[in-house]
Amino acid sequence: MSANGEQPAPNRTVFRPSPLQGLKTGATQFKPATPITPTAPPPAGAPGLAHDDVPEPATAPVLRNTMMGAAAPLLALIASVRTGRARVALPELNRRAATAIGDFDRIAADYYPEQQCAAARYALCATVDDVVGNLPGIGADADEWKKRSMVATFVKDDVEEDRFWKSCDNLLARPDNGRDLIELHHACIAAGYEGRFHRDEDGAGAIRGYMEGLVAGLEAPRAGQLVRQWRGQKAPMTKVGFGLYIALAALGAAVLLIALYVVVGRM
Repeated sequence: MSANGEQPAPNRTVFRPSPLQGLKTGATQFKPATPITPTAPPPAGAPGLAHDDVPEPATAPVLRNTMMGAAAPLLALIASVRTGRARVALPELNRRAATAIGDFDRIAADYYPEQQCAAARYALCATVDDVVGNLPGIGADADEWKKRSMVATFVKDDVEEDRFWKSCDNLLARPDNGRDLIELHHACIAAGYEGRFHRDEDGAGAIRGYMEGLVAGLEAPRAGQLVRQWRGQKAPMTKVGFGLYIALAALGAAVLLIALYVVVGRM
């Protein structure tokens, strides 16, 4: 209702004064009693809060496959780029991939012979180049990548197009000679390596066949005990006594007699 007692029209805009209208624009604003300073990051050696209450093991974990442990950062990076979870500019991706492969070489050289290191190095380089070459919308950048590809940078000898798959065939023919390499090749395929099968109609089926074969090549080490301390109790099967057989025979005879009695009674 307006000041003169008249009812305002339904479509008329009514302005009500704000309770803050009387405040001066230059009035002192609220200030905290204690100045707020930005929180500085803790020192490098300062202990942080634990994410959970699970105690650390008494002994450091031992990697089952040192080759996979050294290659994991690169494979995780290239798999993230392939699936779109990570968006990295190609020059930056080239730099990070080259650094990761160099780190892998330094670690693998302390544990594996040069022949296995070279095979693993090529598998990783080929995986990175293959994934980048198949990225959607790469366009003209593909030619620039080829000039500084991982294979051109780290592999000095001539490279066949089918070298990756031939390496898989050789490993599966003699799986005992390089099980860590078998697992690495499986991880490279899982990260996105396709090679010539990228252009084949049944390429997905061929790749799946290779992955199944590589997994089968790892059955021997995977069949071992996970934790040797966790053993089941020895509980030999109790031998069935002769009396049980007699009881079962008597029960069967009784059932048969009852069935005959019912059938004869209905005739």
